[in-house]
Amino acid sequence: MKKKNGFISTSVIYSFFLIFVTLFLGLILNYTHNRILINRINEAALNDINKIKNARISNLNVGDYVLFELKDDIQDKINPTTYILANIYEDGTYEFLSTTDTFNSSYNSESEFLTIDKFNDLRDTYKNTYKYSDTNNNMNINIVNISSLKRVRDNITDNNILNDIYDTSTDYIVYNDLTSTPYQDNSYYNFRKYAITSDNIDDLFTDVNPDDLSNLLSSYCNLTYTNESLLYPNNNIFGYGNVLNATISTPRFINYCYYSNFENYSHLAQDGIVTKDETIPSDLIPNNNPSLSEAEQKDLFYRASLKLNINDSRDNDYFISGKGTKEDPYILRTGGKE
Repeated sequence: MKKKNGFISTSVIYSFFLIFVTLFLGLILNYTHNRILINRINEAALNDINKIKNARISNLNVGDYVLFELKDDIQDKINPTTYILANIYEDGTYEFLSTTDTFNSSYNSESEFLTIDKFNDLRDTYKNTYKYSDTNNNMNINIVNISSLKRVRDNITDNNILNDIYDTSTDYIVYNDLTSTPYQDNSYYNFRKYAITSDNIDDLFTDVNPDDLSNLLSSYCNLTYTNESLLYPNNNIFGYGNVLNATISTPRFINYCYYSNFENYSHLAQDGIVTKDETIPSDLIPNNNPSLSEAEQKDLFYRASLKLNINDSRDNDYFISGKGTKEDPYILRTGGKE
């Protein structure tokens, strides 16, 4: 009996030992596997970070979003402005358009409001709020030009990028830098946004006559859209109609447009696009805006065009972070790559 009990005890102990060794080896193998996996992830993440930090500004593509860092002494005074790259010119000039109206909101007070003349007087002040201006003397800020928007519309075919560049969710001011156009030379216009599928048109695709829809597009947007083909007449130089992608319940259609009218026009509230009847001589805006009330002047959107001449041999035009999206824009910093 003693020998039998001893044999059983030895077997149990040996069994537990084998189980312990098996578990221990399993833990060691699992730990090793996890270490290898983590190292691979860390290596990939580090490579991604290095790609961002060591990416030149000259590697940007049209449609990328960039945030220019503000100087330390004014970061608490104004909000940072996100820009979208709209044009790359043959001479190496990169043109960014602001996506927010930082300038007007930072200038406004109870007693003062921004005007076109004041904006132009303050262009260098705005430029000097960015750290990057200290190392790039080629930075210039202006109100967005008609020629810039025309170039965007003529050269970009991706509707998503066009939408990102054109749309600021509101009207904004544009400057006519072109000649021989229906627009007054060297003048400013209100670039108006019209939402075609407003809440007041609940049955846009079922109860509205197609001819009525065409008339709306012609009256508000100065364009035609038939058989999924978007056409601009010759006098619509820089306007834009955004094509809404088709869904199960609605076909492809223009859901909003931007247009500046160079002549007298009338709109009716019953169209469901504007909130009140309006008869306006044109969208021309005098420099000092004398025809607008103070409230209307405060509501004007001053969209900036920021131009940089980029030299690919520069060693101080790198990104510190970001993915180039609207939600996570590239952040541009001064200094060499890391």
